[in-house]
Amino acid sequence: MPRGARGAGRADEGRRARFSPALMRRHREALAMSRKAYAKLLSVSGLSVYLWESGRTKPRRETIFAWQDLRKKGARELRAIAGVAAPKRRRRAKESRAKSTKLGKAAGPAKRARGMKKRARRAASARGARRSKAA
Repeated sequence: MPRGARGAGRADEGRRARFSPALMRRHREALAMSRKAYAKLLSVSGLSVYLWESGRTKPRRETIFAWQDLRKKGARELRAIAGVAAPKRRRRAKESRAKSTKLGKAAGPAKRARGMKKRARRAASARGARRSKAA
């Protein structure tokens, strides 16, 4: 059977099977998905996705078309299909919060109090040093 005649009569006949390993990796990372979850969307193994992203192998024509269709869908829809939770959004820590959590929220009240006493002692000694220099 000649190679060109093998795919005759398919719906994907007019489409170009273009593939880029870097683009696949960027798309997967933009979705914040593991290779395993991304592979689930394409019905392949995580190893296949790794090999494609590294450029060692190239996916089959049908898989490239499936990947192209996948890129047209939204992130929420793809996460729902793969069964992956949305990535947690990071909040910027406020400066005052960053200072108060220096000892950590897990630290008990006694440890926090010791830290506060330590800071007060340092401030007092700094004030004393400034006074002695002024005299």
